[in-house]
Amino acid sequence: MPETGTTALQRLSVLSKNLFKLLDEEFDLLSGRDFVSVETIQSQKIEAMQELDGLWKNVAQESIAPEETILFDEIRSKLEECKDKHLRNDLLLKKQMEITKNLISVLTNRNELQTNVYNKLGKLS
Repeated sequence: MPETGTTALQRLSVLSKNLFKLLDEEFDLLSGRDFVSVETIQSQKIEAMQELDGLWKNVAQESIAPEETILFDEIRSKLEECKDKHLRNDLLLKKQMEITKNLISVLTNRNELQTNVYNKLGKLS
């Protein structure tokens, strides 16, 4: 494999580890309901995922040398773990949204269909 392929694999490895850490940090922030900091993480996460996507496409088109298959498998495994962490974070966020909707419902004496505070245009309903 050419030198650029090795560099791409190494960069993929670093990016996948960074994404893994970002997802853990995102979970901690979501658990602590620090939504301002979650927004900051989102931009970093999207940037990392876009770079990962571009590099992954390049590496997937090239043949992997036998000595690089271990690194490639490690990257694939790390990305699977990232997927699981992303799903975990999504579930936590959805649960928090459901709790918030229920609280709004109780506080405003509205039924479940009326708990959306904002309409589709972003105006208070």
